[in-house]
Amino acid sequence: DAPTSAPVTDAPTDAPTSAPVTDAPTDAPTSAPVTDAPTDAPTSAPVTDAPTDAPTSAPTDAPTPTCPATPAPAPTEAVSVNVDQNNLATFTWTAPAADSRITGYILRIQNMTIKYDYSYNFDQLSSSIQFAPAMSTTERTASVAAVTAAGTGAFSQPTTFHIKCKSGRQDVNGQCVVCEAGEYESNGSCVACGAGSSTNNKRGATQCYSCPAGYFSSYSGAYECTACPAGTTSNVDNTICVQCPAGTYAWAHGSSCQSCPGQTEVGATSCLVDEQSK
Repeated sequence: DAPTSAPVTDAPTDAPTSAPVTDAPTDAPTSAPVTDAPTDAPTSAPVTDAPTDAPTSAPTDAPTPTCPATPAPAPTEAVSVNVDQNNLATFTWTAPAADSRITGYILRIQNMTIKYDYSYNFDQLSSSIQFAPAMSTTERTASVAAVTAAGTGAFSQPTTFHIKCKSGRQDVNGQCVVCEAGEYESNGSCVACGAGSSTNNKRGATQCYSCPAGYFSSYSGAYECTACPAGTTSNVDNTICVQCPAGTYAWAHGSSCQSCPGQTEVGATSCLVDEQSK
């Protein structure tokens, strides 16, 4: 039972055969630790969502550049007016200097008393308008404005003119006044009828009427003629009454002398010869 060599002893099963290898703890890093970035941490430069109301380009409500507005034409000079005896009015005016844009003109006629106006469109520098005779007022004004595609320019300073009144009226400070009985209208004025005539008690007359035989008016402006008494008649001018000569008679007021052969009485009112013969 003696050993033939050095005894071999079974090494305990838990003895290390070499340098012990220690298992690294499962949570120990095998290299430089890699830390998971927090999920809300940016991986690069942060990108911030722009607010929805922020403009992505130039604001859409910014004013769009426009060309300066084309100015309206300058006012014309005052209108020149000429009215003839037939109420035909001719208007002339001058265009604004060196304005080739003008396409026409507006001529405005206004009645200053009852406040109405007319506008006429023309493409020339003059015009004629036939006016009806005025019934009440004669004063009018005329002004003109040039027209272009940009609009209508300012009207010129008004020019005052007068038109004729209707027949039988005269212009008194711009008002048409009816001629009174005993007057007639002549060339726009009321004129008294001469002696021996009248207007037959008519207002607004355009002529006077001679008194008929047996009637007279001894003064101017008579509105009617007066009958001569019986036995008389009016003279040639119808301005006085005269007795009927011998051989004639006038039996009633306002009658002419009638023939009465053999009648010797002056201013007779009857024919006695005829009565005696009856």
